[in-house]
Amino acid sequence: MQAIILENKKIINSYYKMKLSCDGILRPTAAGAPSPGQFMMIKVSPHYDPFLRRPMSFYRIDEKEGVLEILYQVVGKGTEIMSELKEGDSVDILAPLGRGFSIPEKMERAILVAGGIGVAPMVALAEKIRGKGQGARGKITVFIGGKTKNDILCKEDFKRIGAKVYIATEDGLMGKKGTCVDLFRSSEFENPQSAIRNPQSVIFACGPHGMLKAVADIAKDRDMPCQVSLDKRMACGTGACLGCVVKTKQKTEDRRQKTEVYKCVCKDGPVFDAEEINWEET
Repeated sequence: MQAIILENKKIINSYYKMKLSCDGILRPTAAGAPSPGQFMMIKVSPHYDPFLRRPMSFYRIDEKEGVLEILYQVVGKGTEIMSELKEGDSVDILAPLGRGFSIPEKMERAILVAGGIGVAPMVALAEKIRGKGQGARGKITVFIGGKTKNDILCKEDFKRIGAKVYIATEDGLMGKKGTCVDLFRSSEFENPQSAIRNPQSVIFACGPHGMLKAVADIAKDRDMPCQVSLDKRMACGTGACLGCVVKTKQKTEDRRQKTEVYKCVCKDGPVFDAEEINWEET
């Protein structure tokens, strides 16, 4: 479908926010309306170069206004072209695609862990959790990590909805020095009496592979449910090209053994149960 750009502005350094009018896929009566963790494939140019679409997760979903927002970083030719698009320009998108986050009905606290641009889908997720009154009647804890303070995004979005926000930077110039995983392991999380260790807490994570593996290991050690959003290069976004497969573990019928199965991040994910992923071979 064609979407009209309502806004496309630089936030800081190489990070941009784009707002799109997408009433066609956001009407209340539309089947399969977008949900946090899903994504769109956007054609950044009407020409054949670049040939492939770019996958972009939903940063904000406004069903009432018929608007989708994406947060992106300029890292190559495609995103450079995106950054030059203007208000009123039309872009071709495929959406919604993939499988998003699942919000358990009895969840008492949501713990969101995000590294770098991986923070983008977490804003939509936090807003949906808040809207449903989930997470201990809306309790949300967010851990954000980046290399420098200029890589820390969306903290005001989370604060606006009442989330408790912790920040870590590798240079230590904002928040704690280290990564969001270091921050996640320490302080409140390590306190045996902390509510964050409540068995009804659910971890949601998005970021680079190493970060996700570390969060998955922590969740497994604490026997806590954890959902991760994987970041893989995608060509089609529909599972046709098999270019984004990952090795997963699937229980057999007797549930005593596990077999290895390849799944497409674009179609079967990008959100997976952390225990489903074969982290050593992904």
